[in-house]
Amino acid sequence: MIVDEAHNLPSRVAGHYSFSLHAQDLATWALQAENALLPHRLVILLEQASAWIQDLPLDETLDGLAALELQGFLQDIAASLGTLCAGGGRVLDA
Repeated sequence: MIVDEAHNLPSRVAGHYSFSLHAQDLATWALQAENALLPHRLVILLEQASAWIQDLPLDETLDGLAALELQGFLQDIAASLGTLCAGGGRVLDA
């Protein structure tokens, strides 16, 4: 038996390479990080990224410059988390 679902393939593949990031998620993570007494730098980065996303027009697709800005936020957040993990579970304020 052959089931032809090839017409669904492009959208499914595109869905695997797409992501969404919501300002409210970042704001929630910032609050949780603050409540957990994680480094203040991480809280600030999450708040800044949330505000940046919140300021984007709803229908805007990221252009190259905006994508680089977002990438910078995410790299800074990752570095802050890496610093935290490198401390063996201790809170390091970088």
